[in-house]
Amino acid sequence: MPVKIEDIHTELCNLIETELVGYKRFPNPYQIDANTFIHMTKGYGVAVGPGVDTERTLGCTSFYERVFTVVLVNKMTKLQNDTGSRELVERDLLVDHDTLRKAIYKTTLDGNCIKATLSSDNGVQFIDADLQKFLAMELSVTIEYQDAVT
Repeated sequence: MPVKIEDIHTELCNLIETELVGYKRFPNPYQIDANTFIHMTKGYGVAVGPGVDTERTLGCTSFYERVFTVVLVNKMTKLQNDTGSRELVERDLLVDHDTLRKAIYKTTLDGNCIKATLSSDNGVQFIDADLQKFLAMELSVTIEYQDAVT
């Protein structure tokens, strides 16, 4: 029987795939450059981060908060020194960030969470992977949910 956090993880991935057209999930969200280039052309990953008991209970229900790291990666299709194409990839990444931010604020992840917030990001990062270059952004998504303790 799946636990609630599994359902939340699955629904978060479904939300990303619905909102961000053309993105494919890559296998290793914990080490971005360990993924194959084909996954990173326009890819995303969802890493399970730290959680904390909010120390609130209601009957046999506890409240918990967990941070997920959502990684968005886009391949630079031209040379890294081509300012125009780099700016286009960067702009697209920022637009995708904004689209996802708005969707996360509106969601309950199919009724599995109380509150979802895109709480922070690390800005646009450059990834130099030998033959290919990428721009990436890591987003911290905080999910608060309740779960039965029995």
